[in-house]
Amino acid sequence: MNLDEMRLDLAKRSKRGLHIIIASVFIWSLVLIIWLLPIKTVEGQNLLTFCALTPLLPFSYMISKII
Repeated sequence: MNLDEMRLDLAKRSKRGLHIIIASVFIWSLVLIIWLLPIKTVEGQNLLTFCALTPLLPFSYMISKII
């Protein structure tokens, strides 16, 4: 077994990156809901989008602790 195979095996066993993907699905669904709301100004939508995207890393950290 060479180094690349060992690295891929470790990534599969530790589920590396899965928590970011799961958190991103929830966050981007929230962004979709924000942009479908009848908000008149683009600035308001941008502010709500920014507020929705900021908890991505803490949310993914919580998901990694659950997994």
